[in-house]
Amino acid sequence: MSAAHRTDDPTSRVELRLAAVADRLPILRAATEAFALVSDLDIDAVTDLKLAVDEACSELMSRASAGAELSCILSCNGDGVRVTASAALSVDADESSLGSGFGWHVLRTLTDEARISHAHAEAGVTVIEFVKRR
Repeated sequence: MSAAHRTDDPTSRVELRLAAVADRLPILRAATEAFALVSDLDIDAVTDLKLAVDEACSELMSRASAGAELSCILSCNGDGVRVTASAALSVDADESSLGSGFGWHVLRTLTDEARISHAHAEAGVTVIEFVKRR
Protein backbone atom coordinates (compact mmCIF):
# COMPACT_ATOMS: atom_id res chain seq x y z
CA MET A 1 0.00 0.00 0.00
CA SER A 2 1.42 3.35 -0.98
CA ALA A 3 1.79 6.20 1.50
CA ALA A 4 -1.08 8.10 -0.14
CA HIS A 5 -3.49 5.29 0.77
CA ARG A 6 -2.77 5.11 4.50
CA THR A 7 -5.26 7.19 6.47
CA ASP A 8 -2.71 7.73 9.26
CA ASP A 9 -0.24 9.26 6.80
CA PRO A 10 -0.26 13.10 6.88
CA THR A 11 0.09 13.13 3.08
CA SER A 12 -3.37 11.56 2.79
CA ARG A 13 -5.05 14.88 3.67
CA VAL A 14 -4.68 18.40 2.33
CA GLU A 15 -6.60 21.46 3.48
CA LEU A 16 -6.77 24.67 1.48
CA ARG A 17 -8.16 27.88 2.94
CA LEU A 18 -8.54 30.83 0.64
CA ALA A 19 -10.71 33.82 -0.06
CA ALA A 20 -14.15 32.75 -1.29
CA VAL A 21 -13.80 34.55 -4.61
CA ALA A 22 -14.00 33.02 -8.08
CA ASP A 23 -10.49 34.01 -9.15
CA ARG A 24 -9.14 31.45 -6.64
CA LEU A 25 -10.73 28.51 -8.52
CA PRO A 26 -7.60 27.77 -10.61
CA ILE A 27 -5.67 27.19 -7.36
CA LEU A 28 -8.30 24.69 -6.20
CA ARG A 29 -8.32 22.92 -9.57
CA ALA A 30 -4.53 22.59 -9.64
CA ALA A 31 -4.32 21.34 -6.05
CA THR A 32 -7.16 18.88 -6.66
CA GLU A 33 -5.48 17.51 -9.78
CA ALA A 34 -2.14 17.03 -8.02
CA PHE A 35 -3.77 15.40 -5.00
CA ALA A 36 -5.89 13.08 -7.15
CA LEU A 37 -2.86 12.00 -9.20
CA VAL A 38 -0.77 11.08 -6.14
CA SER A 39 -3.85 9.29 -4.77
CA ASP A 40 -3.72 6.93 -7.77
CA LEU A 41 -6.99 7.97 -9.42
CA ASP A 42 -7.10 7.27 -13.13
CA ILE A 43 -7.12 10.21 -15.52
CA ASP A 44 -10.92 10.13 -16.01
CA ALA A 45 -11.51 10.17 -12.24
CA VAL A 46 -9.00 13.03 -11.88
CA THR A 47 -10.91 15.06 -14.47
CA ASP A 48 -14.26 14.28 -12.83
CA LEU A 49 -12.90 15.27 -9.42
CA LYS A 50 -11.53 18.58 -10.71
CA LEU A 51 -14.88 19.42 -12.30
CA ALA A 52 -16.76 18.43 -9.14
CA VAL A 53 -14.52 20.62 -6.95
CA ASP A 54 -14.98 23.48 -9.40
CA GLU A 55 -18.78 23.10 -9.32
CA ALA A 56 -19.07 22.76 -5.53
CA CYS A 57 -16.70 25.62 -4.75
CA SER A 58 -18.26 27.87 -7.41
CA GLU A 59 -21.67 27.34 -5.79
CA LEU A 60 -20.30 28.23 -2.35
CA MET A 61 -18.30 31.21 -3.62
CA SER A 62 -21.27 32.68 -5.46
CA ARG A 63 -23.24 32.72 -2.19
CA ALA A 64 -20.43 33.49 0.28
CA SER A 65 -20.60 36.48 2.56
CA ALA A 66 -18.24 39.38 1.85
CA GLY A 67 -14.73 38.57 3.04
CA ALA A 68 -15.58 34.91 3.68
CA GLU A 69 -13.01 32.16 3.55
CA LEU A 70 -13.54 28.91 1.66
CA SER A 71 -12.14 25.73 3.13
CA CYS A 72 -11.54 22.73 0.89
CA ILE A 73 -10.30 19.50 2.45
CA LEU A 74 -9.13 16.65 0.23
CA SER A 75 -8.58 13.32 1.94
CA CYS A 76 -7.62 9.96 0.56
CA ASN A 77 -8.29 6.48 1.82
CA GLY A 78 -7.92 3.13 0.08
CA ASP A 79 -11.31 3.63 -1.57
CA GLY A 80 -10.89 7.04 -3.22
CA VAL A 81 -10.91 10.76 -2.46
CA ARG A 82 -13.33 12.64 -0.20
CA VAL A 83 -13.77 16.39 -0.62
CA THR A 84 -15.28 18.66 2.03
CA ALA A 85 -15.81 22.27 0.94
CA SER A 86 -17.33 24.89 3.22
CA ALA A 87 -17.93 28.62 3.45
CA ALA A 88 -20.01 31.09 5.43
CA LEU A 89 -22.89 32.16 3.24
CA SER A 90 -24.31 35.64 2.95
CA VAL A 91 -27.46 36.26 4.97
CA ASP A 92 -29.38 36.97 1.79
CA ALA A 93 -27.91 34.01 -0.15
CA ASP A 94 -30.43 31.77 -1.85
CA GLU A 95 -29.69 28.45 -0.15
CA SER A 96 -32.83 26.86 -1.58
CA SER A 97 -31.15 26.36 -4.95
CA LEU A 98 -28.22 24.48 -3.39
CA GLY A 99 -28.80 20.78 -3.87
CA SER A 100 -31.02 21.26 -6.87
CA GLY A 101 -30.70 22.46 -10.42
CA PHE A 102 -28.19 21.72 -13.12
CA GLY A 103 -25.06 22.35 -11.01
CA TRP A 104 -26.12 19.82 -8.40
CA HIS A 105 -26.99 17.31 -11.15
CA VAL A 106 -23.49 17.73 -12.60
CA LEU A 107 -21.89 17.26 -9.17
CA ARG A 108 -23.90 14.09 -8.46
CA THR A 109 -23.10 12.72 -11.92
CA LEU A 110 -19.35 13.25 -11.49
CA THR A 111 -19.13 11.76 -7.99
CA ASP A 112 -20.17 8.57 -6.21
CA GLU A 113 -21.96 10.30 -3.35
CA ALA A 114 -22.68 13.92 -2.48
CA ARG A 115 -24.47 15.81 0.28
CA ILE A 116 -25.01 19.30 1.63
CA SER A 117 -25.19 20.17 5.31
CA HIS A 118 -25.16 23.23 7.48
CA ALA A 119 -22.45 23.33 10.14
CA HIS A 120 -22.22 26.07 12.73
CA ALA A 121 -25.75 27.31 11.95
CA GLU A 122 -25.15 30.53 13.88
CA ALA A 123 -22.28 31.37 11.52
CA GLY A 124 -24.19 30.36 8.38
CA VAL A 125 -21.57 27.83 7.27
CA THR A 126 -22.67 25.49 4.50
CA VAL A 127 -20.74 22.29 3.72
CA ILE A 128 -20.72 20.35 0.46
CA GLU A 129 -19.13 16.93 0.79
CA PHE A 130 -18.60 14.33 -1.91
CA VAL A 131 -16.61 11.18 -2.70
CA LYS A 132 -14.95 10.02 -5.90
CA ARG A 133 -14.08 6.32 -5.70
CA ARG A 134 -11.47 4.50 -7.71
